[in-house]
Amino acid sequence: MLLKDVIVSIPSGTRIQKQYVYHVRARKYDPEKGFTTEDRVCIGKLCDTEGMMYPNENYESYYSCQDMKDGDLPEFSDTIHIGTRTLIGHILLDTGIDNMLEVLFENEAPLIKDVLAYMIVNESCAYQYFPYFMREYMSFTKKVYSDTTISRLLKNIEEKDRQTFLDAWNRLNSNLSDVYVSYDSTNFSTRNDYDGLSEFGHAKDDEELPQVNLAYVTAQNNGRPLYYELYPGSIHDSAEVRYMLRSIRGYGYKQVGFIFDRAYYSESFLNAMSKEGYFFMIMLKERYKYVQETIGKYRIRLTEQSRCYIRNHEVSGITERVKIGDNSYYVHVYYDDFRASAEKREYLNAVGAMEEELEKKLEEKKWTKEQLKKYEKEFRMRYDSHGILLSCSRKDKVITEKLEGMGYFAILTSRKMEASEALDIYRDRDSIEKMFRMLKSGMEFDHAGVQSRESLESKVFLTFIAAIIRNEIFQRTKALRLEDRKSYTVPAVMKTLDMIEATKSIRSGKYIRRYASTKKQKKILTAFKLKESDLDQLLGEWNG
Repeated sequence: MLLKDVIVSIPSGTRIQKQYVYHVRARKYDPEKGFTTEDRVCIGKLCDTEGMMYPNENYESYYSCQDMKDGDLPEFSDTIHIGTRTLIGHILLDTGIDNMLEVLFENEAPLIKDVLAYMIVNESCAYQYFPYFMREYMSFTKKVYSDTTISRLLKNIEEKDRQTFLDAWNRLNSNLSDVYVSYDSTNFSTRNDYDGLSEFGHAKDDEELPQVNLAYVTAQNNGRPLYYELYPGSIHDSAEVRYMLRSIRGYGYKQVGFIFDRAYYSESFLNAMSKEGYFFMIMLKERYKYVQETIGKYRIRLTEQSRCYIRNHEVSGITERVKIGDNSYYVHVYYDDFRASAEKREYLNAVGAMEEELEKKLEEKKWTKEQLKKYEKEFRMRYDSHGILLSCSRKDKVITEKLEGMGYFAILTSRKMEASEALDIYRDRDSIEKMFRMLKSGMEFDHAGVQSRESLESKVFLTFIAAIIRNEIFQRTKALRLEDRKSYTVPAVMKTLDMIEATKSIRSGKYIRRYASTKKQKKILTAFKLKESDLDQLLGEWNG
């Protein structure tokens, strides 16, 4: 991360390549190739001033910081935002996070809270705009810091303190009983090594870059993030999950079950989960033999829907006990006629388009079997002695069988329950999927923006806390979204509260609110059991 509020002289002996400055850690001559190779690390980027550069966080590891000078920090604006600060401070206190931060991080706690507020309000993990945000924000620190300060903060958050926070947070939430938690993971590609943390694996985005994996556990009933783990990109999700689940179990959650998506399915994984005594459910792919057998056995009952219709979800479902390996499980098969109709239209349109393509190819009389492989599943084709396409026709039986299999999906559970209950639980799982969408898009976490492993781990830690706060905002405004979905999304709520401002009085030099809150702002505050008087009380404390 570039420290754009400071500039330094370009150290002698460094290398410059495409505007970036590199420190040479070592040189090694290769006698076979006849040239010297260099081990380099990026320490910053050239700026407009000749002979000067913007340093990044690596600079301090190799050079003296004596010539690093902060620019003149701006004073607070004459008008500052107080609504979002009031809300975030309230949630920190209400969840117990405020006390944990104060105990663990002491003097750094106010700055951490400001960083969290920045991430939530701006929906960004890119800290270079932090000073501009702070100038117009009623901060926890009552100061305006540069992004240099955040870079140093990330290096100062120790692993033991991060783990102590997770331990305390899970003990605080371990009163949850007979609940399910959702487990899922994502990855982000990076060009940094992070001391071996970045490795090539099953990339979801850029397969040409190494990656780092990030897994989250969230409470099913309220979407609250409970635990996270950062691990090398080469480790498969289903291998890492077992270690994380033992950590969760060690926190004392009672009768807790786990929900997974279909990527985690394997017979060995199911057996391992059963051996550990976990309750779990997992979405299945329809191709598994026992799923197909259940569909075939109950196809008429499912499609007629008369005896197995689940009204809440507008699907029909049925449950069958199955044996996989040495253990018995319950497969819940569902039929959705709306889904079936959409899938059939899409498939038949695709078959029709392929048929048109083949008719054109027949006229051209130059297409060979090798070139037409993608059509072989749905079409029967005849070729001449030279391998050129002569004629084609639909495989009606194959197409019909595929159409008959559409609209079905299945869930596997380790304990007996009704098909309706299993679907109720699984469809509430979207909280963790929203979490990852928020991390990657809303908070831009697909770009880590830090150079060292310690800074990356600290950034993931702060993002985790920000995700907790953001989820609280999402959960506590659900009732408002039932009235008006668009006006009470999390970004809309934050923007609405951001318009609650205080202006500096010319006479007293104190900040005061000049306008009453709007009806919409009051509704949001009420959802969090806050009043306008809370705004004024906090403002009075901030004025001193």
